[in-house]
Amino acid sequence: MAWVRDQVGAPYVAGGLSLLAGDLAKLGQLVLNRGLWAGQRILSEDWIELSLAQGQPYYPLYGLLWWRIPAYEHVTITAATFAALQAAGVAGVSLGALEPLVEQRFASAHAYRQALARALGPEWQGVLADASRRGVEVTTWDRGEIVGYQANGYLGQYLVILPQDDLVAVRLVRRSPTYDPATDGFEDFTPSVQALRGEKMSRTDHPNQPETQRTSACVTAEGDEHVACNNGG
Repeated sequence: MAWVRDQVGAPYVAGGLSLLAGDLAKLGQLVLNRGLWAGQRILSEDWIELSLAQGQPYYPLYGLLWWRIPAYEHVTITAATFAALQAAGVAGVSLGALEPLVEQRFASAHAYRQALARALGPEWQGVLADASRRGVEVTTWDRGEIVGYQANGYLGQYLVILPQDDLVAVRLVRRSPTYDPATDGFEDFTPSVQALRGEKMSRTDHPNQPETQRTSACVTAEGDEHVACNNGG
């Protein structure tokens, strides 16, 4: 574990920590344990709770430097929204590409973004920004209760914590000349981790399963590292 430092030796605390997936998983475990490590209080439980709570009144998925994970997140471009886009004067070419998506219900934000990219091409984010400048939100969101928390960042690094399932998962990736954000960003990492919940519930239906098959898993590959830690068995 090491910090990237500036010319005077100060660490780049915003994003300059180099560490292994197992070390990052330990930080997730500390949060999962509400500040306890091996029975010793390292961080205040009140501080943990405050940092994981909604940090402002505008967007429920923002904590204090944490993303809050809902149980589900369904996305729809409604007919009313499409009409609002037309009334706001959004470019007709963009509207024509969006029209086939109207009233489709996407099962995740990732699936929605993929559909937009297919329909609008590489400029899809610009279309959303244009609609926002005109005061129109393109989609309607239906979200479940908050079931977890995540930190994510550059290149597709993830730390995912699901307290109800006693689960911590990590994904790290190294910089590479061949890195492709479309394939290496792993945008669906968090939904993939959430899918482990069903696997864990299945295991509880088979309590005689050997312990070696019920503990955490670590899979590594060149340039990529994943860790999933399930402490409940």
